[in-house]
Amino acid sequence: MTKNSISLSYLRAFITILVLAFHSIAAYITFAPKANTFSPHAYSWLAFPVVDSARWVGFDLFFLFNDAFFMSMMFFISGIFVWGSIERKCARQYLRDRFIRLGIPFVVATLFIIPLSYYPSYLLGGSPTSVGDYLSRYMTLPAWPLGPCWFIGVLLALEVLAAFIFSAALKQMEVIGKILLKTQSMPLTLFLALSVISFLLYFPMAAAFGPLRWFTLGPVQITAARSLLYPFWFFVGVAVGMSGIQRGILDSASQLTRNWLIWIFLTAASFTSLIYGLIQVKKSLGHVSPLTALLTSVAFTFCCTGAIFMLLALFLRYVKRGNAIADRVASNAYGMYLVHYVFVTWTQFLFVGKDMPVALKAAFVFGSTAVLSWITVEGVRCIPIANRILTNGVMAAKFEPSRIG
Repeated sequence: MTKNSISLSYLRAFITILVLAFHSIAAYITFAPKANTFSPHAYSWLAFPVVDSARWVGFDLFFLFNDAFFMSMMFFISGIFVWGSIERKCARQYLRDRFIRLGIPFVVATLFIIPLSYYPSYLLGGSPTSVGDYLSRYMTLPAWPLGPCWFIGVLLALEVLAAFIFSAALKQMEVIGKILLKTQSMPLTLFLALSVISFLLYFPMAAAFGPLRWFTLGPVQITAARSLLYPFWFFVGVAVGMSGIQRGILDSASQLTRNWLIWIFLTAASFTSLIYGLIQVKKSLGHVSPLTALLTSVAFTFCCTGAIFMLLALFLRYVKRGNAIADRVASNAYGMYLVHYVFVTWTQFLFVGKDMPVALKAAFVFGSTAVLSWITVEGVRCIPIANRILTNGVMAAKFEPSRIG
C-alpha cells in the first residue's frame, strides 16, 4: 500500500470507531427522549433504541460534533476510490462487485442484525409480551428500520449513480476533477466554496423538513435535511479521487495538509458557533427566528467542512506507516460497522437502571461493543466467502492514475 492508502485506510477505520462511540453514548446525552415507546406513531426509538436516566452534558458535545461531520466524511472517503475502481474494472464489473460487497451485507444486516438490535427498545417501551408479538409489530411498521445500515443502502445507490455518470457524463466529471486538482494551492478558497455549497444544499432542506424527517425509497432511507448534503460530499470525493490519491488535496505535502492548524482553528470556531446557536434554539422553545436558524446552519456546514479538512490533513501528514494491529482494525472496520449496533443496544439495555457513574456506563458500552464486534467479525471472516465480501476492496492498494493530467 502507498503512504496515502495507509493514511486513508486508517482514517476510515478511525471514523468507524467514532461511529461505535457515537452510538454507545447516545443513551446518555441530555437531549435524548426521557422514555421511548415502541410504536409506529412515535419514532424516537429508531434514533434512541435505549435511553437511560443517567445523562451527562459532556456527551452532548461529543455527540453533536461527530453528528456535524462524520457521515459526510464517510461518504467523502468512500467516493475517493470510486473513479479509479471503475476505470480499472469497467462499470459493469464494478457494479457487480459493489452489489456483492454492499448489497449482500445490507440484506443480511437488515433482516437479522437490525431487528435484534431494536428488541431492547420493545422490552423497555411498553408492555412486551413475546418475541412473536415484537416481530409482528416490527413487520407492520410503515418503513423497515435500517439502523446504521441506512448508510450502506445510500452508498450503494450513489455508487450505481456514479457508474452511470462514468458512462454518460465522463467529460463533465473530468472538468470538475481538473478544477479540484487546481485548488491544491488554494485550500482556503476550496474550504469556503465547499462550505457555501454545503449550506445551500443543507439549509433549505432543514428548513422545509426539520431534523427528524426521513425520505424512504424502497430499501434506501436518508434523513431529509441531509438528503442533498451527503450525495454532495460523496461526489466531491469522487472528483478528488479522479486524479489519484497522490495528487491534489490528497498529496501529503499539499497546502491543505501543511495548514492543519488552520483547519483545527476553523473547526473549533465553527463548532463553538454551532453550540451557541443550538443553545439559542433551545431557549426559543420552538419559536426559532429565521436569522438564528440560518446562522446555526452556516455554523453546522462550516464545522462539517472544517472537520473533514482537519482530519484529512492530520492523517495524510502524520499517519504514513502501517502496523499489524492498525491494519487488522482497518480490515475489520466494515464488518464492525455492520454488526456493532446489536452490541450497543443490548449493552445499554443491561445497564439501564444500574446505580453507577454515567461515564462508566458509557465506557463499558463502548468497550464491550468494540471488543464483541471485533470478535464477531474475526469469527465471521473464518468463513472464506464472508471474508472475501468483508475485506475485498476495503482500501485499494493499487490505485491507477486517472486520465486527468
